[in-house]
Amino acid sequence: MSKSVPPWKQAEKDFESFFKLQGKKAYVHRLTDTAAAKATAGKKAFVVAQPSDYVGVMQEITFFGEVKSSQDATSFPHKNIKRNQLAQSRRIIAAGGSYLFFIKSEHFNQWFIVPAQFFINNTAGKKSTKWVDLAEYKWDPYELS
Repeated sequence: MSKSVPPWKQAEKDFESFFKLQGKKAYVHRLTDTAAAKATAGKKAFVVAQPSDYVGVMQEITFFGEVKSSQDATSFPHKNIKRNQLAQSRRIIAAGGSYLFFIKSEHFNQWFIVPAQFFINNTAGKKSTKWVDLAEYKWDPYELS
């Protein structure tokens, strides 16, 4: 019996594929994370914490990015964003950089590009953000150019 790919992992694969399709128009590079290092080198593997999962360039904007997915039908749960990711995004934004969350609603099969500033400004005391409140950030990855 074959293992099915978890939705979050498939979202990452899809995300990387979108950028590969763009050739020289866009680029994304996956940074090494601890889970990946341990999967290949064993439990004793050590990787310095990275600011994000990806660094990329799209439409002349260099960004740090995280890919997230959710199967929730009504909202995106904030627990999907780690505290360290928000802390890193604050540092990058303060230095004049861009930090984006690429979020896939598995329920609607819809992607969103949400600037980290949205979550920094709008999540205090909230457990989730309704998909309708992310509507302005809808993204069709096949229209990158």
